Amino acid sequence: MSEIVFEDLKQIDYCKLLPEIIIYKILSFIVFKLKAFDVKDLYGYFGDDIRIYPIWSSIKINNMSIKKLELYQPLTSLTLSYSKITELKEYPFLTSLTLCWCKISELKEYPHLTSLVIIYSEISELKEYPHLTTLVIMQSEISELKEYPHLTSLRLEKCNKINKLKKYPRLTCLTLIKCVNISKLEEYPCLTSLTLNNCWKINELQEYQCLTSLKIFIFPFLNNSWKISELKKYPLLTSLTLESCHKISELKEYPLLTSLEIDNCAKIESIETVCIDEIKKYIKIHSKHEG
Repeated sequence: MSEIVFEDLKQIDYCKLLPEIIIYKILSFIVFKLKAFDVKDLYGYFGDDIRIYPIWSSIKINNMSIKKLELYQPLTSLTLSYSKITELKEYPFLTSLTLCWCKISELKEYPHLTSLVIIYSEISELKEYPHLTTLVIMQSEISELKEYPHLTSLRLEKCNKINKLKKYPRLTCLTLIKCVNISKLEEYPCLTSLTLNNCWKINELQEYQCLTSLKIFIFPFLNNSWKISELKKYPLLTSLTLESCHKISELKEYPLLTSLEIDNCAKIESIETVCIDEIKKYIKIHSKHEG
């Protein structure tokens, strides 16, 4: 069954959906936005079997009135949004955790966690999650990243206290937005997608041999602080976007390029490539004088 979000369980007749199963409150893998939280709501029974079984694996709480989590062992996915909950519980099987506008200030040890999203949170320190593959941090008090050997996707936005990236050997996607104190990109041998948005202290790009998508954005009033003046050779690049990159004056030869967008890059006067006939229909060139 695919994941569904329900506001009101009373609208659903589960016996009609699965007549052989009697459900106390809700089926497995259905995410319910809680209006009231009671631990008994997390259990059900099957047929004539009188034993009680836990049936929830995922919980999403988007409610200001709930102030406390319950200790629910089978939980694998937890999302808290705009919540007054101040403390997490130990969930030994948790694989996905999302905290958005929460008052939680400390993470717990989750040995199986693979996805962590922290948005506008009071958390100031990360934990070591050996199986983490996805990490998103937006405007938090976190000042240092941890070593995550299996990390494949990293997104940092308005993380002004983070000034250094770590080396993640399996990283394929890196997005940095308004991280004004990060000054250096690390070598990521598997990187395929890189987005830099107003990270004006970064002074040089790296040569990522597997890169297929590169996007660089800079606010026009930060052009005097922008340090990157040269693109690198990316033999597998298929998509390139440059916006207000006034110090970049030349494009490299990208034989596989199929999408090119240049917006308000004053020093780029011409585009020369052996594949111009193949890519010209994809090219957008905007000028600051255009309406």
